[in-house]
Amino acid sequence: MPNKFDDFIQTVGETAERIAGSAVQIAKFAGEKASYAAKIAKIHAEILAEKENVRKAYTEVGKSYVKQFGDAPHEGMAGSVKSVSASIQRIAELNTELADLKSAESSDFDDADFDDSDDDAEDARQ
Repeated sequence: MPNKFDDFIQTVGETAERIAGSAVQIAKFAGEKASYAAKIAKIHAEILAEKENVRKAYTEVGKSYVKQFGDAPHEGMAGSVKSVSASIQRIAELNTELADLKSAESSDFDDADFDDSDDDAEDARQ
């Protein structure tokens, strides 16, 4: 004849088995979802890599086109080639301006007389 304690122990055991079974199912589900998410992330990474390959190839095609046909581009490409040429010219101008500024600043420091600071301090005290 089973007693209440034995019934309680049996109920606890059954509950523990159900919880363990649920935990295994949850872990399996989580593992499947993690695998699914990893596959999606991998595919996204591959897509980004291929987009970068396309971007690089387009850049090379564009450079090659401008190099070969920059002086006489096809009518449909004239605007783009003109824009590229204008930007290249502007970059050259800005680099020249930058070099001039750096050169002027360098010579300003070379010509500066930093020893006058003691004289200025003494003049201020008088």
